[in-house]
Amino acid sequence: PAPALKGTLLSGDRFDLAAYKGKVVLVNFYSSYCRHCALEIGSIETYRDDMKDRGFEVLVIAIDRAGDK
Repeated sequence: PAPALKGTLLSGDRFDLAAYKGKVVLVNFYSSYCRHCALEIGSIETYRDDMKDRGFEVLVIAIDRAGDK
């Protein structure tokens, strides 16, 4: 089982990883100023689009400020 993971989305809505129970979830931590992160996100989005009908979800978590850690 995945560890507990809760937070607030950019929309202000709360999320809880436990709500995704039974699905395969990729949790991707990235930084907007990381060039490699920007390159990989396109591949992640394509894979997510191909696999979403099979229960695959992606949570992308930005780590841009010291307080985000």
